[in-house]
Amino acid sequence: MNIQQPFSSGAHAAEWKARNCENCAKQYRHDRQKYYCQWARELDTAWLTTRLISIECARAIGYKVGPGGFYTWDCPSLVKPGDPPDKGRGAIPGQYNLFNGGTNGE
Repeated sequence: MNIQQPFSSGAHAAEWKARNCENCAKQYRHDRQKYYCQWARELDTAWLTTRLISIECARAIGYKVGPGGFYTWDCPSLVKPGDPPDKGRGAIPGQYNLFNGGTNGE
């Protein structure tokens, strides 16, 4: 399994989660003590242990490997409240696409 360390610090991870997970319909539910997003669960586990995530998680959260990345970025897996749970945010114009190694056309 390939692994990545997408965040340089706990503050970096917290900023990313505040931008994405806290605005997602699939966010962790404290009242039910349940994760609805496997990527949020993996990020939280990594945050408390090795800080390393699987390459699949890195792809799902839109992490860009190498120089030119941003401190925080939009998670393509984010589901806005009111949207169907299988609807993600989708590609953002000009965003790097880890699945095919290029951008989405802009």
